[in-house]
Amino acid sequence: IEGSQMPGPQESQRKGRFVVLTALVACVAAAGVHFSRLGTRDAPDWSKNLHAKVIDYMAHSHKDVDINRRRNLFAPIPDGARVLEIGAGTGVNFQYITHNNKTIYWTGIEPNPFMHEYLYNSSKNFKSLHVEKLISEYAEDAKLPDSSFDAAITTHVLCSVEDVSKVVEAIYAALKPGASYYFLEHVEAPQERPWLQKFQHWIQPLWGKAADHCHVIRRPQDEIRRVFGAENVKVDPFVADVPAILMPIEPHIVGRATKSR
Repeated sequence: IEGSQMPGPQESQRKGRFVVLTALVACVAAAGVHFSRLGTRDAPDWSKNLHAKVIDYMAHSHKDVDINRRRNLFAPIPDGARVLEIGAGTGVNFQYITHNNKTIYWTGIEPNPFMHEYLYNSSKNFKSLHVEKLISEYAEDAKLPDSSFDAAITTHVLCSVEDVSKVVEAIYAALKPGASYYFLEHVEAPQERPWLQKFQHWIQPLWGKAADHCHVIRRPQDEIRRVFGAENVKVDPFVADVPAILMPIEPHIVGRATKSR
């Protein structure tokens, strides 16, 4: 799994982006408070529809380093695997899990119905992808069959679920013994970057309202280690190359957790 160690380079330069970032986030947050949170359970249809359009747009803007990182992350998924994806969005990960024409039998959870059209349209571009089921529920509520999947994946999902513990436990239960969960998530900054960690805590109330109930101060790796057992989890931190307005989500982790046999 590809990853680089924190903290990132040019730390002093990153600190200098505070003023611009704060102003931008404050403006976005003000709009978020006024127009309601995008994509959440109680959001109106127009908001969920807008959220789907934004996610689809972002899905086509991955940089080469992100593309390679995702390909490397999902490379160990075996050909012919039954894959569970939590928070499938608009199908951005289809190109990575089917790389080199790998056959994948896919089940996804995506509660936003406005994502589904994008997702199905995307799936038609990958002949080796077989969509078995799309569940229009929240991950915490979905009733998944036990020990049924060869792999599970999440990318930028655990930041916005209501209960990280419940979602990770559901993933563990759904995996076959010996199967793996692959994840790529943004997280709270490490202690080696105290200024960014403090800023994340300061901006969280505004950020959560403006960015689809997203949490920038979560540490999902702790729950993954608790559920799977620390000895069965590999986590690599890295600093994402993001625009200034997204600086609170620079700290990332990529990793793999394997269910005991």
